[in-house]
Amino acid sequence: MDGTTSRKQARARVLERQRDAAAAREARERANIGDLTEFTVQAARAAEVDGWLAHRLEALHAEAERRRDTHRLAAGLALRRMRLRGETIPGIADAAGVSIGRVRDFLKMAARSDAGDQPAAAVASAQVPPLPTPMDQIADGRAVSARDAADRQGT
Repeated sequence: MDGTTSRKQARARVLERQRDAAAAREARERANIGDLTEFTVQAARAAEVDGWLAHRLEALHAEAERRRDTHRLAAGLALRRMRLRGETIPGIADAAGVSIGRVRDFLKMAARSDAGDQPAAAVASAQVPPLPTPMDQIADGRAVSARDAADRQGT
């Protein structure tokens, strides 16, 4: 009779099901341990990327500021040359289409480079030779007033 089972067979089937369930649970736990390990490692690496990015951004911001200063210095030296040729600050501002304050800021940057406040690398990378001071021009006989320059050009 199929309906009757001995205790021995019933116990064997129960034990087999429990072994199968235990093996499946053990395999699932082993897989979970592997995935949790992978998660922990990858989450830590993701956090390291945030630190790396912050460091790179800091370095990029510093490089951008250095480049900006180089260009500002070159712009300030160009405006200073205009001033040495007798142009007024308001005249330069009108011609450049910027405010008088902005022209003064660029001129101050050029003046600071002469005083040594700017790094030597920024001055050298601007590739603009230092201009002689008005006193140097007077000593060399090269100083010309704006009116004299205009007279020489026939205006």
